[in-house]
Amino acid sequence: MGKIQIKFTSQFADDVADLAYFIESKGLFETAEIYAYKLYSFIDRLNFEIVDYAYCSDIDRRAAGLRCLIYRKKYTIVFYQFQDEVIFTEFIPSKLIK
Repeated sequence: MGKIQIKFTSQFADDVADLAYFIESKGLFETAEIYAYKLYSFIDRLNFEIVDYAYCSDIDRRAAGLRCLIYRKKYTIVFYQFQDEVIFTEFIPSKLIK
């Protein structure tokens, strides 16, 4: 059994970069770097081989087969979970999920 491949879309990377830029605009340069590092570490620690994560509560995302994880009570990580790969598509504020 091989390791599951993790991929990030350019939209996901842009969402994380936008958040880091916002934090940097407040003068918190180290905090922005640490936040992004902790986010990717969190994703790396997820066990996709054992856990089948829940589908999104948003009807449109659920219909598309997307799954959602809450990150630090404020953000939602949106992704596809297949048997051999996981594709992260969005990193958005949880308030934007209907």
